[in-house]
Amino acid sequence: MKIKTILIVVASMLASCSLSNTEPVITSLTADNTTVSPGENVVLTCNAEDDDDDDLTYSWECTNGSLAPNGSTATWTAPSEQGTYSISCEVVDGNDGSTMEIIDITVI
Repeated sequence: MKIKTILIVVASMLASCSLSNTEPVITSLTADNTTVSPGENVVLTCNAEDDDDDDLTYSWECTNGSLAPNGSTATWTAPSEQGTYSISCEVVDGNDGSTMEIIDITVI
């Protein structure tokens, strides 16, 4: 009976423990050029780390222009209109951890 009680106590302790997750960290979000002409391409690179060594996925979005994402890099084609446009990269670790950075590109 004592062994059964001990096993129940240990099992409940293990069930109440949860592994903590460390969110990924973006160490840099860079563009090969931050001032471009209409229709010009910009290559963006997002470098990120995760202390838990989780697999990271990258999601790219832009306010205007077109975006061709490829993992931690993306190619943005500037729109025909002049202005400053934001491009964001969100990094997700698959364990409810995420982070986002934004970079602005100016079309002249």
